[in-house]
Amino acid sequence: MINLEERPFASSEASTTCQRQPHQSRLYDNLVPAYQALWPAVARRRIERNVLRLNIPPRANVLEVGVGTGLSLRSYPYHARVMGVDLSESMLAE
Repeated sequence: MINLEERPFASSEASTTCQRQPHQSRLYDNLVPAYQALWPAVARRRIERNVLRLNIPPRANVLEVGVGTGLSLRSYPYHARVMGVDLSESMLAE
């Protein structure tokens, strides 16, 4: 049995420290130029089809994990509230 009190992130101090330091992803940061040059041509239609197939209902809240540069965001219906997250600050900046 695990004692939650002994876990490294059980204290509020450890949780707060973890929250102050965002994850850095150098690999994805370095891939931004190549991603922007190639990925839209390869994936845009496929992304649009897949988002359409989700049949997102009106006023739905959508969380896209790994949103990258936001290429897919225009594919979501206007009636949905969409939030995207990504590990790469460089991708999000685009």
